[in-house]
Amino acid sequence: RIRPSLQAIFSEEAAPPPEEYTVTLSASPQTVNHGDKVTLQATLNQNGLPVANKYVSIEYKNPADPTFAPLVGIGPTDNNGTASYEQLVNASWFRESTCQLKAIYLDAESDILTLALEETSPPPVPSWQAAALAAGVIGTGVAGVVIIKRRK
Repeated sequence: RIRPSLQAIFSEEAAPPPEEYTVTLSASPQTVNHGDKVTLQATLNQNGLPVANKYVSIEYKNPADPTFAPLVGIGPTDNNGTASYEQLVNASWFRESTCQLKAIYLDAESDILTLALEETSPPPVPSWQAAALAAGVIGTGVAGVVIIKRRK
C-alpha cells in the first residue's frame, strides 16, 4: 500500500502545468517623428515566471494595412524575461499618422500598442534655396542635395 503523500506524486494529477506564455510590449516614446528611434521592450513570462533566452517578434500595422506584418525580432530575453530594441522610425513601416504594434511569442500576443506621428509635413525649404530654385539657378538631386547649374 502507498502512503497518501506519495500517491499524489504517482497520480496523473501531478502532470506539469501546460506552458502558458504571456507577452507584454511597451514603447518609448509613443509620439515620434520619422528619423527618431523608439525603444521597444517586450517581456515574456511562462506560467507567471520570466523566461530567459527567447526571441519575441514585433509586428506593425498601419490603418490602411489589411493585416499585421513583421517588423523586427528582438532578444534574447534576459533573466527578467525582458528584451529591448531601438527601432528607427521611417516610412518603410510607419506610413500614416498612427501605427499599431504588437509582440508575439508562439501563440501568445501582447495587447496592441499605438504610436502616433508628430510631424505633419516635411521641414520648410530655406528661403535662399526656394528663391534660387524659382530662378532656375539650382536644381535638387537625390535626397535634397543641391546641384549648382552652370550658366552657358
